[in-house]
Amino acid sequence: MQLSRRTILAGGLAVAATAHATGVDSPSSQLYRHLDAVGPLAGGAFHPGRALTAMQALMAIPAEERMELLRRYASTRIEVPDGVFAVVRSLLEVPPASAVATEWPGVLQPGHLRPPALGAPTPPQPDDLAAVPRWPVVLLQDVPVVVVSGYALGGVPESLSMHLDGLTDATWRTKPLAPGTAGQLRYHLMHWGRWSADAAVSAMLEGQLKRYES
Repeated sequence: MQLSRRTILAGGLAVAATAHATGVDSPSSQLYRHLDAVGPLAGGAFHPGRALTAMQALMAIPAEERMELLRRYASTRIEVPDGVFAVVRSLLEVPPASAVATEWPGVLQPGHLRPPALGAPTPPQPDDLAAVPRWPVVLLQDVPVVVVSGYALGGVPESLSMHLDGLTDATWRTKPLAPGTAGQLRYHLMHWGRWSADAAVSAMLEGQLKRYES
């Protein structure tokens, strides 16, 4: 079992070392390993395949246990890859438009999930978040892609732990994932057209699809 990333703290290393010594690879240790591998949220580097693998690992855990495992994961890392936001947001049910708005740090809002407070995104978020309810993540046939190239931040970004604090009443997906192929996703994007006029975003999404199919 290969230990991944320097961001694992002593507690996480101890768990990983024990699993390595005993040959046990529990669902939680698999999940942590895949979350570590997700990488950045920035669209120019985001890897849909790695995010999907982490999603599948999280789906293998009962829905009622996912939040606690994610909190435990966040507590054992010096720095959580911000691509994990995409994993979490992709597996949450979006509240209906009739839902009651919640105050900060509430993530569950009428018809959408509050975007993570990571800075000013490029491109800017849409005025109507209900049209892209998991912004900056778009779920295409159960495969996440990211539509921002990055964030300009003048302060401290929201942590995964804070984001989880705003999800206390969230409903997790239980329906099995049925991810589409890169070709199917390209077809979907071509007919979606929301960012087709933006050459930079189109190129960024194509790069993600190439990483997904490689």
